[in-house]
Amino acid sequence: SDVYKRQIMPRSPTSGGKDGGSDKRKDSRRSHSKSPENERKGDRNEPKNHFPFKVYVERAICSFFEEKDEIVLKRYRDSSGVNNVRFDDSITIPENDCRIVSIEDSDIERKKDVMQRISDDILRHSRKYDVVAVLVPEALVSFLIGQRGRQIDHLSAKSGTEIVVYHPIKGMKYRVVKIKGKPAAIAKATGYIYSHIEEKAENVADLDRSPKYLDVERAEVTVKRSFF
Repeated sequence: SDVYKRQIMPRSPTSGGKDGGSDKRKDSRRSHSKSPENERKGDRNEPKNHFPFKVYVERAICSFFEEKDEIVLKRYRDSSGVNNVRFDDSITIPENDCRIVSIEDSDIERKKDVMQRISDDILRHSRKYDVVAVLVPEALVSFLIGQRGRQIDHLSAKSGTEIVVYHPIKGMKYRVVKIKGKPAAIAKATGYIYSHIEEKAENVADLDRSPKYLDVERAEVTVKRSFF
């Protein structure tokens, strides 16, 4: 099968602190909690990494975007207020005739709005009328899949879509993720996917990591030693 499915369960919130102490200390704690410095500390829970949505567009339907390149992309930018929508030709997929559209903004809701518009245009011009593909950094794929596929199953059920993560492609630092559903549901699923990996990216040292491939010769030797 070309599909991986796993999940990581969300961490339960923790609370701490001891009761007691003088009224002055309580008042001090209350005033400290409202201080700008403490509010800034609270912002640490927000993801620092804002990944652009990377949308796979088949070359066969690229003419819709390419012939009216700036008009179409400008329409997306103007209608949503998103920072930028552009072709990212630095990313290529071996043996796939396609281009990647990059939706760039720190606000995920604006990116979702553009994603829905692009999905609608792609599906109207594509034979695959209910499937859109996005790219996820290879280093974060395991977080998206989760333990025994429960995370990706959760995101599928939550968005009302079918999400499929494909095997790594040699030479790529991204993994292809296909989302099947209506444009609004695809945009919702894309938002969930990128929100999830943005949170998990805080714990990943090397976000540009390439996938590791199976050494077929060593695997064959291991099998022979095990069974013969």
